[in-house]
Amino acid sequence: MSYRLRRLFAFKHHRLAPLSFASSSVHVDRELVTARRGMPTQPKFLEGKKTDPGVTNIRNVSSPHWWRWQGVENRCLVPMTSFSEYSDIESNEKGRKALKWFALSDIQPLAFFAGIWTNWTSVRKAKEGEVTADIFGFLTTDANAVVRPHHAKAMPAILTEPEQFEVWLKAPWSEAKELQGPLADDALAVLPSPGAQSAATAL
Repeated sequence: MSYRLRRLFAFKHHRLAPLSFASSSVHVDRELVTARRGMPTQPKFLEGKKTDPGVTNIRNVSSPHWWRWQGVENRCLVPMTSFSEYSDIESNEKGRKALKWFALSDIQPLAFFAGIWTNWTSVRKAKEGEVTADIFGFLTTDANAVVRPHHAKAMPAILTEPEQFEVWLKAPWSEAKELQGPLADDALAVLPSPGAQSAATAL
């Protein structure tokens, strides 16, 4: 993925990012679309608020809030070459938590977050008003040994194998949900220069 494409598809609120999902057409296996980051927030967290920027990191998939989007029609693959977390053990030049970048290797091959998506009407930004848009989030899980020293709370659920893609997009939820687990420790690397990764996929 080129630097230009990384800048275009950096995961930021209100910016479109690419998704891939199983097609309903008999002639096409998958479709590639763009959507906005942030699934609907649980109503209890929106009390007294006028906007809903959405939830991107989805951990507790057993919550009734997420049940409606567990079917294959709402599952997607979110392309990524790297992701970042704020480090609990390193600081930047301003004394704040340093942004630490991770990838499958230093050449940053393509992989995918296990995502869900929907079409939703809400007020995401006050200045924008009510909009209807395709939106997405992705599953998170326990941090592996590579991520944990920097960010012990969680890491994205990352899919790397074609068999995993097929299961996530087409299998019953009872099988697909088993993919919500940390990547093997030897399958992930810390990138050596976090600043150089500022245009890549960020959480």
